[in-house]
Order: sequence, then structure tokens, then C-alpha cells
Amino acid sequence: MIKFFRRIRQNLLSENKTGKYLKYAIGEIFLVVIGILIALQINNWNEQRKARIQEHAVLRNFIQDLKADSLSFSRNFKTLTDINYLHKELYEIGVKDKNDLNIENPSFIRRLLYYNPIAKENDPFIANKISSNAIRQEIQSYLRYLKDMDDTYREFEDVIQDRIRVFLAKKDVHDLSGWFENQTIDMNEVSYQDIIKQEDLILLSKMPEFQQLLLEASIKSNETFFTLKMVIDQNEHLKNTIVRELKK
Repeated sequence: MIKFFRRIRQNLLSENKTGKYLKYAIGEIFLVVIGILIALQINNWNEQRKARIQEHAVLRNFIQDLKADSLSFSRNFKTLTDINYLHKELYEIGVKDKNDLNIENPSFIRRLLYYNPIAKENDPFIANKISSNAIRQEIQSYLRYLKDMDDTYREFEDVIQDRIRVFLAKKDVHDLSGWFENQTIDMNEVSYQDIIKQEDLILLSKMPEFQQLLLEASIKSNETFFTLKMVIDQNEHLKNTIVRELKK
């Protein structure tokens, strides 16, 4: 092809056709420019394709972390539901003097959650790696909800760990033999079922000092419950947004 164009130029020069040569030279320059632009466009397309493949890989990893978080949040949601129910039972027994209630999980009065979301920890700057504005906005919303959950849960943890547990120890209601003789450990969690006896907790529920702690614990537990609900909803919404993007 290069020899072909060179031969044309030589023929035009040898025949002294300067005007036609200039037109031909301009045309050849134009073709070269067009070729360069096409090559650049192809290169840009390839780079964009590679970037999109890499971004989809990041999103697939992220959605797996979101699914793992979702399972953990669901377990925590169930635990908080049980804790809130226990608080309500203790109010009915201690304040309204109902004696026909049976407390199934008395040890839940000192229960905390295993709250450790991994999606944020594994890639805290993932929003900067995503080109889709819709996904970036959903990620940022999700991270804000997680921040709210962090703050809310920390307050709930402080009440249970620094006040409820201290009060229980002060009143000597922890059942030492119940813990050591009935302790069961499986691959998922340690069972705390027998660390506090039902009758001891019922007696505590009638004490004004404990009732004030119960109120504080119930407030923080409910705040954590509703904040976690928003986190779960946003987690689901974010997963659906990513799935739609991956299908494009």
C-alpha cells in the first residue's frame, strides 16, 4: 500500500502536475489523520471495555460482601426482636404485676449483637471505583446508614455492657453453675441460655432502679432495631441496583 502511494506521487511529479500533486498530498494527509483517529477510537474503546470488565468484577465482589452482611443483619434483627420482646415482658411483670408470663430467654437481658459489616471494611473507597452515578449514590447512602447504625449500636452497647451487666453482677444474679455445667459451644456461637435464672430476673424487674435501666435499654434497643431495619432495606436496594447494572 505504501509503495502504491509512493508510485502515484512519483508519477505526478514526473509529469509536472503540481496542482494534482498538492491535492493528492492533502488527500493523503487527510487519510492518515482519519486512520490515526480511527486507531485512537479503537484504543479508547478497548480501554473502556477493559475498565468496564474490571468494574464489573469489583461490583460482583462487592455484592457478595453485601449478601454476607445481609445474612448477618437478619440474624441481628431477629436477636433485637427477641430482646425488645423480653424488655416488654419485664415491664409487664415488674410494673403491671402480670404473673402469667413465662420468660423464655432471661439471659437476653445482657445480650449484645455480633455486628461487623464487611462490605465497607473490605473496600471503603469502592464508590470512587464505580462509573455509574446511580450506584455511587446508593453506595454513599448505604455508608451513611451504616454510620448511623455504628453510632446507634455503640450507645446500645454502652447501656448493656456498662450499666445492665454491671448491675446484674452487683446483684449477684449471674448463675455460675448454670454457665459452667450447661455450657454448650457449637460452630456458630456460644449459648448463654443458663447464665441468668428466670426467677432472679423477675425479682429484679420489680426494683425501681432496674426499671430505670430497663427503660434506657429498651430505648436504645428500639433505636438500634429501627436503624438496622433501614440498613437492611438499603442493603437490598443497593444489591438490586448493582444487579441491574451487571445485566446491561
